[in-house]
Amino acid sequence: MALYLWTCIYLNCSIFSGTAADSFEWSKARNRLSVDIEDWHLGQLLQKITDSTDWQVFVEPKTQFSRPLSARFNELPVGEGFRRLFGEINFALLPQRKEPPTLYVFRTSVDDATQRVMPRKRDDDRIRNELLVRLKDGSKGEIDEIARLLGAKVTGRIDRLGIYRLLFGDDNAAQLARDSLANNGDIDLVESNYSIPRPAQAESVPFASVPPLNIRPGSVPDSSRVIIALIDTPVQGNVPYSEFLLPGINLAGEANLGTVVPTHGTSMFEIIMQGLAQSQQKNSESPVRILPIDVYGNSGSTSTFDVANGIVTAVDHGAAIVNLSLGSTANSTMLQNVIQQGDKNGVVFVAAAGNQPTSQPTFPAAVPEVIAVTAGTRTGEIASWANFGSFVDVIAPGGSVVHYSGGSFYISGTSSSAAFISGVAGDIIANTRATAPEVKSAISAVFGIGKK
Repeated sequence: MALYLWTCIYLNCSIFSGTAADSFEWSKARNRLSVDIEDWHLGQLLQKITDSTDWQVFVEPKTQFSRPLSARFNELPVGEGFRRLFGEINFALLPQRKEPPTLYVFRTSVDDATQRVMPRKRDDDRIRNELLVRLKDGSKGEIDEIARLLGAKVTGRIDRLGIYRLLFGDDNAAQLARDSLANNGDIDLVESNYSIPRPAQAESVPFASVPPLNIRPGSVPDSSRVIIALIDTPVQGNVPYSEFLLPGINLAGEANLGTVVPTHGTSMFEIIMQGLAQSQQKNSESPVRILPIDVYGNSGSTSTFDVANGIVTAVDHGAAIVNLSLGSTANSTMLQNVIQQGDKNGVVFVAAAGNQPTSQPTFPAAVPEVIAVTAGTRTGEIASWANFGSFVDVIAPGGSVVHYSGGSFYISGTSSSAAFISGVAGDIIANTRATAPEVKSAISAVFGIGKK
């Protein structure tokens, strides 16, 4: 694990676009940097690194350059290139076995680098050779025939709702088909399919411990179970409290789970259990069960179609709560409609508000029927790295230690906050059989913004 540390100076975090002559190129295959920049600020540099690589980038809030940065070099190893770019500022580049590397930029301690630098919303979030279509109720049109006439292939189906994923040869073919479908009397809705990035895994932390949870799975008939659907990356089988896990559902192909580091889904499962255990008041037995639904597999992203398919699958399997510790800035009408249908059926939806931090809505958290959860500090304030704004409903702990395969791991983000609230919601339903509106009201009364 490479670790590069240098002494710090203050940097300006303003974000500006570079001049036409400026360039920043990273060769993934050779792990080399070529840079020709003049008068850049730190925010501009970090944004370019985020947009040009697949790395996660975190910076200590308010870190500043003392003066604009200028640099020129060609094909330097990343470590050497960063030494020139950051000068006396501290940074740590931590490669991971399967996940993208993480870059921390800070003054004194890597633990202070808490503000995530998010990739800018680009049209690249649109999956360029795909469309989502929904047939009208009672339509006599056959989706396979419609796809054939358009030169497309049906690669995803939610037949019960008439929703389909179409794959085209390229972006141009997809856009031509979109125009044609807009005039098709059998089609109710046409929209792009958007990618949703894979959430980050937990980081190993030495010498951390958490007391075991005082909770056991009560012996209840299937009809009395309260099911929380965890739509996420896969959940590994050899986890603490595995007796609360229902058999997982795989919607994204077989995944290589590994046995050393917990997946994001595994971490969210344990945090749901923490929320459940901390909320329970009656006894240590619970009828709550967790249903893992994998919408990522081995891929670095999922899509709005896959998440919608996961939600429909969750509802079909009796989920009372759907946890969505994922999101993007893409607002999908089709995904929103699926959530609204689940809400009408009494399902509680909980989603992560995002880690940017910004007031820009994150979806599906910003869908009105969803409980949008941001992360808070011990004093009840929104964490400096967490999203805020009118779309956010509640605030919950944003970091947790989880255990896996004999090790301790720390994970932070509004993903954790959402999972914690899902556990709380599960306990409320288990003890009171509250309806979805009652659950939302009870959670808002305790965790609403300004309640702490």
